[in-house]
Amino acid sequence: MMHHSLDCCDSNRGADKLFNNYQKNNELVYNLMINNPDKLIEILWTQESPFCIDTNCRCLMGEGDRRSSFSCSQCKNISKLKDFRKSELIFKIQCGINNGKTMIILPCDILKLFICYDLNKSITFHNLKMNQDMKFICSDPFTNRTLMMCAINKIFKDKKLPHILNFYTAFICGDKGYTILENPSIGSLDNLHKISEYHTKPENMCSPFLTKITKTIITQLVVTLNELSYINFSHGSPSIESLAFGSEHISYKYEGINIFGDITLKIVNLWKSSATFSNIRYFADDIKSELHLECNMLIPNIETVNINNCTYYKIGHNNINTLIAMKNLGMPILLASFDLYCFLVSLMCDQSFYMSVMKDNELHILWNSLWLNDDLICIEKLICDNHFLDIQINNFQTTMNMISNFWLNSDAIKHLLLLIKKK
Repeated sequence: MMHHSLDCCDSNRGADKLFNNYQKNNELVYNLMINNPDKLIEILWTQESPFCIDTNCRCLMGEGDRRSSFSCSQCKNISKLKDFRKSELIFKIQCGINNGKTMIILPCDILKLFICYDLNKSITFHNLKMNQDMKFICSDPFTNRTLMMCAINKIFKDKKLPHILNFYTAFICGDKGYTILENPSIGSLDNLHKISEYHTKPENMCSPFLTKITKTIITQLVVTLNELSYINFSHGSPSIESLAFGSEHISYKYEGINIFGDITLKIVNLWKSSATFSNIRYFADDIKSELHLECNMLIPNIETVNINNCTYYKIGHNNINTLIAMKNLGMPILLASFDLYCFLVSLMCDQSFYMSVMKDNELHILWNSLWLNDDLICIEKLICDNHFLDIQINNFQTTMNMISNFWLNSDAIKHLLLLIKKK
């Protein structure tokens, strides 16, 4: 029974039944992405949808008439978990198997909901003489992020990888979309800085991070991106703004490597991400990128060179905007290795992280191995210059500008995994 049915409130009595139904619906969506995308397009955001939609709700997640009899099923369900009289987005589960877990309900203004095949992208891809059979499914950013969260949660759960926020459900209430997620216990890198025990000098929050903290961040990032590479994942905006952290300790084995640490890295901010499932590329619509490509029809020429049996590529500063537009519109180019370089350079723009890497021989070797000698000197100068700006700028565009004229190893993730395994 779907959540948009008001009768489902009876079947969802108790938090455990509610979350169990959420999980079943998430698995249904993932199975449709893999096995029956036509059906997914047909039913998503309709009355048959696994995710609820009610544009006429009067309660509006407590922002409207909280006592209205014209409340949608999700308002009725969530009101059992969260006090609508309180405006906070974060709430704690008080019973059941999730007792004590902190969750967050994130609202998003919805201009237009849609999901459909994009035949133009398939034709363009065919003309580029790449994968001739690949199809493209385009959706609005809210729908795309929902599908990505749903799919990656399933993949990571099966592999017992904790590197994405737990996704519980998404739904439409009134003119807003809502997502219920795990609330990370630490949060951003800025919040990580505020925890004294993670620094070499606890009294100085600007001192280097402990080596074990920096090492586990790098290792978990490499593991996360390696696993995502199997679905040709592209993040869309890889930088420290798209990483979150939890205080939970981790310990597991991945491809023969023991992964452990005092914190957990989570990948977030999947609005512009894209990935391939069963030879179908899912991506979010982006008007700015569409307009850019309409005015710049030439396909950028990415330089490549083979050095020591490794393929290196250089984006070129003049190609940045066109390549980003192509990535944002689902083209599977500049995937895992590009995301890795962006995330790591963004992290190195944080002075505490940078100093921790530079003072540890093992971490320094990992960092140095990503770059050609001349490029290493130049990228470190750019990073250090950023450290001393009055207002540090550390976002995707900044990182992209930094790395655009340097040679990047297309096998950087496998290369780092091998080095980590040897250690």
